[in-house]
Amino acid sequence: MTRYKIRDAEFDDWLQLEEEDTNWVAQQTGQGLPLIFPWKRQAIRLGTCFQSQRLNDPWLKENPFILSDFYMIPKVLRSNYGSTSSFHSVNTWRKTETGKHLALGFGIGVGVPFLASASVKGTYDEHVQENNDSDKSSVRANLRCGVVELERNPRLCHEALVMLKYGGGYRAFTNKYGDYFIWGYRLGGDTGIMISSSAFDKKTVEKYGIELTVEVLLIEGNKKWTKDFHTFSAGKKMRLLGYDTLSNVNWNVTMEALGDIEQLANQAEDIILQSQNLLERSIKILEEHGMSNGDHLTNEQCDFLTSSGIAVELVLLPMTALRDVARWTTERNVI
Repeated sequence: MTRYKIRDAEFDDWLQLEEEDTNWVAQQTGQGLPLIFPWKRQAIRLGTCFQSQRLNDPWLKENPFILSDFYMIPKVLRSNYGSTSSFHSVNTWRKTETGKHLALGFGIGVGVPFLASASVKGTYDEHVQENNDSDKSSVRANLRCGVVELERNPRLCHEALVMLKYGGGYRAFTNKYGDYFIWGYRLGGDTGIMISSSAFDKKTVEKYGIELTVEVLLIEGNKKWTKDFHTFSAGKKMRLLGYDTLSNVNWNVTMEALGDIEQLANQAEDIILQSQNLLERSIKILEEHGMSNGDHLTNEQCDFLTSSGIAVELVLLPMTALRDVARWTTERNVI
């Protein structure tokens, strides 16, 4: 299973796209450790079973639990468990100035000895001055403000117990029911944005000169023509790339017009302000739906949490953490 990452050529030096560990699930499951998965906006019930060896569709429809017992297990909201928050902001800035100068000259002469002669000289000068400014900013904010978890271990049904003891053991059990199940949800929100802006100006000055000299019978005359051309170009560009899980918004916007850039800059400031208020926004969502610390939640409330985006991570426990699994795979006289 692969973790999804933002892929963008402009920010690849920041995102470190090549440093990806595709084996992180296998490493965790190999040690029998709990798994914490980032989750999307989709309803998924506590107790859903997971097969870590499946690369595609690892979620199973069957589970080994006594359903009547499982429905009686309280699903408790605990806002004082696992609460963490972080905020990171990074900015880089670069300015370059370049200049180049080109000078060319030529001459042509013709004449008849002792009578007349003529010559033409030409010059060309070009001077180019270019300035480039660019900067990149990154803001990442993460909040975990509590968990929803089962209050106790679910009990295994008779069929699952018999399979553990007499029908192929733990391997057959996990082939049918998976090796992990959803124990809880971690609540909170994530915001991440990357902003790049650039500006350039280029000034070019071209000078053309022609000088004609004519000499007839030792009498000389000349004429000189010069012409200057000035050109100037400038431009600005701003790009916003990011996401916000609580509002379910993604950004990938590029603006070049001055008025649009100002509007995008104001939008980026609003996003940064929202990223600093993830806790207030999360608590407001819970309160608006009548959920607070210590509450026993219904299945409908759990569906809301996972489908609305406030359940940002799933907590999966290995089947080996279940008391029934430990007992029926180690004890001889369980019947």
